[in-house]
Amino acid sequence: MGEQIEATILFSDIRDFTAYTLREGDERAFDLLQLHNRIAAAHIRAHEGEVVKTYGDGMMVRFSSAIQAVTAAIAIQRDFNAHTQEHPQEPLLVGMGLHCGRVIQEGGDLFGHAVNLAKRLSDEARSGQILASKAVIEALLLDSPEDLQARWLDLGEREIKGIGPEKLYEIVWRAEVARLTTKDDHFSLILTENDKLVIELGKQVQLELERVAEKFREESEKHAGPVRWLLRKLERWVPQFIDWALLRAGIGVEHDLAQVQISLKGGDLYVQIGKGHPFKIQGENLNSSQVQEFIQLAQAQKDRLSAFQKGGRV
Repeated sequence: MGEQIEATILFSDIRDFTAYTLREGDERAFDLLQLHNRIAAAHIRAHEGEVVKTYGDGMMVRFSSAIQAVTAAIAIQRDFNAHTQEHPQEPLLVGMGLHCGRVIQEGGDLFGHAVNLAKRLSDEARSGQILASKAVIEALLLDSPEDLQARWLDLGEREIKGIGPEKLYEIVWRAEVARLTTKDDHFSLILTENDKLVIELGKQVQLELERVAEKFREESEKHAGPVRWLLRKLERWVPQFIDWALLRAGIGVEHDLAQVQISLKGGDLYVQIGKGHPFKIQGENLNSSQVQEFIQLAQAQKDRLSAFQKGGRV
């Protein structure tokens, strides 16, 4: 029996890696994986973590404390995002999962519930998302310094396959100026300090998409033979297709604020990115005072950016 230790476990998983491999070939996929590992490893070392092992499209990491793991995860996602913005044809779209607790260390590997849950959370995470368990948040609140910069969003309770209900949180890694969330919690609009706009899925839509994937899992258990094989294939493909569709729709991607038009028409909010079709949010789903403040902040950022580009002063 191995030694029992306390640890915070991080799993990092490249989204759509199989599809990228099929599209771009083994060599480019291997290069992308190596880039993922190099970027992550630099921040892991800087925060005194240890790469336990790497696998086909990600890695497993151990940290001594939750604050080290969370701070490293934020830094890694920021660098992944910077690469994706500069090289959109080879994006580093990564989901991460974090959990802390007792694990068994043996033969250079780690085992136990904490490991299993962290891996499940990385599987649950969307591209660019860091999901953390309640235990991680409690550890942050207990042990972290008062000037802790990390922020998180309460995502409520979810049913985790093979584990059961778990309270989940999203670690916020973008430097946000403002966030506007619909009343039904379907979407959030985020203004960032680097003059970007991000449209993110809210908790309710995430849950609905997860129910779709769960439906395939449930159906696969009811059948045998070729039908079961097909449903299990779909179970794996559906999350990848959802990620692809979200990216095509511009969800979860940073958009240059200079290319964004935000306006109110008939009480509804319209967001248009470049020459694309406007994204509409019905007014009944918004707080009018928050909308006005968000639009004013966005316009102020655009004015400042425009003045800077023209060589002027704000």
